[in-house]
Amino acid sequence: RAAAERAAAERAAAERAAVERVAAEKVAAAAAFDRLCTEKQEEVRRAAKQPVLLDVANIGHHSDEEGGSISWDWRKVAKAIGHYEQQGVDPIPLMHPATMRRVSPPPAAVSAKLVLVPSSASSEKSPDDRFLLRMAKRLDCQFVSNDKYTDVSLL
Repeated sequence: RAAAERAAAERAAAERAAVERVAAEKVAAAAAFDRLCTEKQEEVRRAAKQPVLLDVANIGHHSDEEGGSISWDWRKVAKAIGHYEQQGVDPIPLMHPATMRRVSPPPAAVSAKLVLVPSSASSEKSPDDRFLLRMAKRLDCQFVSNDKYTDVSLL
Protein backbone atom coordinates (compact mmCIF):
# COMPACT_ATOMS: atom_id res chain seq x y z
CA ARG A 1 0.00 0.00 0.00
CA ALA A 2 2.80 2.44 0.90
CA ALA A 3 4.51 1.67 -2.42
CA ALA A 4 1.28 2.38 -4.32
CA GLU A 5 0.86 5.68 -2.48
CA ARG A 6 4.48 6.64 -3.27
CA ALA A 7 3.96 5.75 -6.92
CA ALA A 8 0.76 7.83 -7.05
CA ALA A 9 2.55 10.77 -5.40
CA GLU A 10 5.42 10.48 -7.90
CA ARG A 11 2.96 10.42 -10.82
CA ALA A 12 1.17 13.48 -9.45
CA ALA A 13 4.49 15.29 -9.01
CA ALA A 14 5.53 14.39 -12.57
CA GLU A 15 2.19 15.65 -13.91
CA ARG A 16 2.57 18.93 -11.98
CA ALA A 17 6.10 19.33 -13.33
CA ALA A 18 4.88 18.72 -16.89
CA VAL A 19 2.09 21.29 -16.48
CA GLU A 20 4.58 23.80 -15.06
CA ARG A 21 7.00 23.12 -17.93
CA VAL A 22 4.26 23.71 -20.55
CA ALA A 23 3.19 26.90 -18.74
CA ALA A 24 6.80 28.12 -18.71
CA GLU A 25 7.14 27.33 -22.43
CA LYS A 26 3.95 29.30 -23.15
CA VAL A 27 5.26 32.26 -21.16
CA ALA A 28 8.57 32.06 -23.04
CA ALA A 29 6.75 31.90 -26.40
CA ALA A 30 4.62 34.91 -25.46
CA ALA A 31 7.74 36.83 -24.41
CA ALA A 32 9.46 35.91 -27.68
CA PHE A 33 6.41 37.14 -29.60
CA ASP A 34 6.44 40.42 -27.69
CA ARG A 35 10.18 40.91 -28.28
CA LEU A 36 9.85 40.20 -31.99
CA CYS A 37 6.83 42.51 -32.36
CA THR A 38 8.63 45.27 -30.47
CA GLU A 39 11.68 44.86 -32.72
CA LYS A 40 9.52 44.96 -35.84
CA GLN A 41 7.56 47.97 -34.58
CA GLU A 42 10.84 49.82 -34.06
CA GLU A 43 12.11 48.80 -37.52
CA VAL A 44 8.84 49.92 -39.09
CA ARG A 45 9.03 53.26 -37.28
CA ARG A 46 12.65 53.81 -38.43
CA ALA A 47 11.91 52.77 -42.01
CA ALA A 48 8.84 55.04 -42.15
CA LYS A 49 7.30 52.58 -44.62
CA GLN A 50 4.06 50.70 -44.32
CA PRO A 51 4.84 47.04 -43.58
CA VAL A 52 3.16 44.03 -45.14
CA LEU A 53 3.56 40.56 -43.66
CA LEU A 54 4.21 37.71 -46.08
CA ASP A 55 3.12 34.16 -45.26
CA VAL A 56 6.25 32.53 -46.68
CA ALA A 57 5.04 28.96 -46.11
CA ASN A 58 1.93 29.73 -48.11
CA ILE A 59 3.66 31.71 -50.87
CA GLY A 60 6.48 29.22 -51.49
CA HIS A 61 4.42 26.05 -51.14
CA HIS A 62 2.22 24.88 -53.98
CA SER A 63 0.79 21.73 -55.49
CA ASP A 64 -0.04 20.64 -59.00
CA GLU A 65 -3.51 21.18 -60.47
CA GLU A 66 -4.77 17.85 -59.13
CA GLY A 67 -3.50 18.70 -55.65
CA GLY A 68 -1.08 15.77 -55.67
CA SER A 69 2.52 16.76 -56.22
CA ILE A 70 3.72 19.31 -53.67
CA SER A 71 6.79 21.46 -54.25
CA TRP A 72 8.57 24.48 -52.84
CA ASP A 73 9.75 27.51 -54.82
CA TRP A 74 11.86 30.23 -53.18
CA ARG A 75 11.58 32.23 -56.41
CA LYS A 76 7.92 32.90 -55.59
CA VAL A 77 8.93 34.25 -52.19
CA ALA A 78 11.66 36.42 -53.72
CA LYS A 79 9.20 37.71 -56.31
CA ALA A 80 6.67 38.66 -53.59
CA ILE A 81 9.38 40.46 -51.59
CA GLY A 82 10.56 42.32 -54.72
CA HIS A 83 7.02 43.28 -55.69
CA TYR A 84 6.30 44.94 -52.36
CA GLU A 85 9.69 46.63 -52.23
CA GLN A 86 8.99 48.14 -55.68
CA GLN A 87 5.68 49.44 -54.31
CA GLY A 88 7.54 51.26 -51.51
CA VAL A 89 6.23 48.89 -48.88
CA ASP A 90 8.36 47.10 -46.28
CA PRO A 91 7.77 43.35 -46.73
CA ILE A 92 8.28 41.22 -43.64
CA PRO A 93 8.47 37.55 -44.70
CA LEU A 94 7.52 35.24 -41.82
CA MET A 95 8.24 31.52 -41.57
CA HIS A 96 8.07 28.88 -38.85
CA PRO A 97 11.39 27.13 -38.06
CA ALA A 98 9.77 23.70 -38.59
CA THR A 99 8.81 24.69 -42.15
CA MET A 100 12.31 26.04 -42.73
CA ARG A 101 13.76 22.63 -41.82
CA ARG A 102 11.53 20.87 -44.36
CA VAL A 103 12.50 22.93 -47.42
CA SER A 104 15.69 23.79 -49.25
CA PRO A 105 17.77 26.66 -47.85
CA PRO A 106 16.64 30.09 -49.02
CA PRO A 107 18.72 32.22 -51.38
CA ALA A 108 20.83 34.85 -49.61
CA ALA A 109 18.57 37.73 -50.68
CA VAL A 110 15.54 36.04 -49.08
CA SER A 111 17.45 34.75 -46.07
CA ALA A 112 18.58 38.28 -45.17
CA LYS A 113 14.95 39.40 -44.80
CA LEU A 114 13.36 36.21 -43.47
CA VAL A 115 11.91 36.35 -39.96
CA LEU A 116 11.53 33.04 -38.17
CA VAL A 117 8.53 33.12 -35.87
CA PRO A 118 9.05 32.01 -32.28
CA SER A 119 8.32 28.37 -31.60
CA SER A 120 5.23 27.87 -29.52
CA ALA A 121 4.34 25.44 -26.78
CA SER A 122 0.91 25.41 -28.35
CA SER A 123 -0.45 22.20 -29.82
CA GLU A 124 -2.02 24.17 -32.66
CA LYS A 125 -1.53 22.79 -36.13
CA SER A 126 -0.34 26.16 -37.52
CA PRO A 127 1.22 28.35 -34.83
CA ASP A 128 2.85 30.46 -37.56
CA ASP A 129 -0.61 31.37 -38.92
CA ARG A 130 -1.75 32.57 -35.53
CA PHE A 131 1.51 34.47 -35.11
CA LEU A 132 1.05 36.17 -38.49
CA LEU A 133 -2.49 37.28 -37.59
CA ARG A 134 -1.45 38.57 -34.17
CA MET A 135 1.54 40.42 -35.60
CA ALA A 136 -0.59 42.00 -38.36
CA LYS A 137 -2.96 43.23 -35.67
CA ARG A 138 -0.13 44.54 -33.50
CA LEU A 139 1.62 46.32 -36.41
CA ASP A 140 -1.73 47.44 -37.84
CA CYS A 141 -0.75 46.21 -41.28
CA GLN A 142 -1.91 44.00 -44.11
CA PHE A 143 -0.69 40.48 -44.77
CA VAL A 144 -0.41 38.31 -47.85
CA SER A 145 -1.55 34.70 -47.68
CA ASN A 146 -3.75 32.27 -49.52
CA ASP A 147 -4.56 30.41 -46.31
CA LYS A 148 -8.18 29.94 -45.27
CA TYR A 149 -7.20 29.93 -41.58
CA THR A 150 -9.72 27.22 -40.75
CA ASP A 151 -7.30 25.57 -38.31
CA VAL A 152 -6.50 28.67 -36.26
CA SER A 153 -8.26 29.81 -33.14
CA LEU A 154 -8.11 33.53 -33.69
CA LEU A 155 -6.21 35.86 -31.44
